Amino acid sequence: MVEGSSFKVELSFHELRVWLSGEKKPRLVKTEELQGDKSEPDGSTKLELRFKRGLIIPSTADESLKLVDALNVLLNERETTELRDKEAGRARWEEVHRKRSTH
Repeated sequence: MVEGSSFKVELSFHELRVWLSGEKKPRLVKTEELQGDKSEPDGSTKLELRFKRGLIIPSTADESLKLVDALNVLLNERETTELRDKEAGRARWEEVHRKRSTH
């Protein structure tokens, strides 16, 4: 969880829950939709989302750095897992194909 003066973001492998100041319900962002993030010149944090407009999270520069760091760790973890799954699928396909060609 990353908290700032105007936001709270709960991070998990599959989704982000973003509460902005004054909101009772979180905004849900699937991590697969998250394309990137960046600190804006005014200190806010922009989440770049696939097929949607980005989400601007009001924050200070320090809060933005903490949030961007946490999001980058999450993005790297997802990318590593997806690559590992893809390689495992390819290895399984090759194993099945090899068994079929020897029979």
